[in-house]
Amino acid sequence: MQNTITRMSTNSFMIKGWCITLVSALFALATQGANKDYVLVAYFIIPVFGVLDVFFISCEKRYRALYDKIRKQNTTDFDMNINQFNKMLGIQKNEFLCELLFLELIGECRKEEVDRLYTRELKKYIEATSSYVTRQRLLYAYAKLFLNDDAEAAKARKKYEETCLSYPFEGEIAGNNELIDLVDDLAVKKK
Repeated sequence: MQNTITRMSTNSFMIKGWCITLVSALFALATQGANKDYVLVAYFIIPVFGVLDVFFISCEKRYRALYDKIRKQNTTDFDMNINQFNKMLGIQKNEFLCELLFLELIGECRKEEVDRLYTRELKKYIEATSSYVTRQRLLYAYAKLFLNDDAEAAKARKKYEETCLSYPFEGEIAGNNELIDLVDDLAVKKK
């Protein structure tokens, strides 16, 4: 069972690496005079890899819960079925909704769609996962692009930068910094 948990963790790490590699390559191609549409492909790749990452993290957490349950029972006869821990699938749903909300904010930014996605449940989830740079990036985009509130955006930007200082994944920070720059560019174009 420990090997299964390790494999899920490794897959999650590799997904992040592939995502950063592909996005970096696409941005490099776009800046080297190739077709600028490569940048747009990156905004499709990020949510896709994000969903895959959430899947592996969710599986890892469910296997950890199963491991903990078996450890407490002190038995060698057990079932590896993790479906009993399916309430963790809500994590995947909320991660996906966070990325959908961000895409709506940097896309058409329709009020009815933002209101539909940004539910009370999602707000609680965002608050609970506020130590993630992606969450702070989302809150910055919300303040800057949807609320058009520069004071609130400045607070969100400061919180984002503080979160980056203690965040362990430099590649993820770099990718989110590029998305923050995109939000800034879009905010300038909106004015």
